[in-house]
Amino acid sequence: MLLTKLTALRALAFKFSPNPERYVNQYHITRIYFAFLALANTDTYGDMPFKIYASVQTPETNNVPYDTQADVYDGMFRMLRQAVDAIDPDDASQFVIDTDDICYHGDAKKWLRFANTLRLRLACRISNIDPERARQEAQDALSNKWGLMESNDDNMKTVPRFLAQRPFPSIIMAICCSLFVESVKTKTSYTCMMSFSF
Repeated sequence: MLLTKLTALRALAFKFSPNPERYVNQYHITRIYFAFLALANTDTYGDMPFKIYASVQTPETNNVPYDTQADVYDGMFRMLRQAVDAIDPDDASQFVIDTDDICYHGDAKKWLRFANTLRLRLACRISNIDPERARQEAQDALSNKWGLMESNDDNMKTVPRFLAQRPFPSIIMAICCSLFVESVKTKTSYTCMMSFSF
């Protein structure tokens, strides 16, 4: 499962980072993309393993517990809210991945607009099930200072031609591999402190 591999690589990347505060933006960008993948999965299949992967754990067996779709949506909402609150696109000290970011080429503001738009999409999806939660989440997304996607320039781009050229060509793989390579160069280790608690 792709989410399994992405979770393991993300944890590995931060475990060996000597200064994880430099990677806050990239960490939360991977979580935006994680929520995007999880939404496609849960809307297609319903209940799915989510919490164990979102909390950066690698399961010991293949018998991973499934979470209800309601819990998955709750986790995605919280994941996206944390991301838009934590990412600072104006922080020059943050590590940036540009050419390997096939979606937005390292533009954190576009990732923030995408996250808010995804929050609004999730709110619309639950509007007939939990209208009060949907209303609150939609208002939060609409009122967020980073705004929503504004034009076709903000479209999430995943180019099929790129997919044919590289194995596992997701933005998360690119980010994790780049972070891991950079951290290995320093020959230091740092315990991963950026986990997601439920």
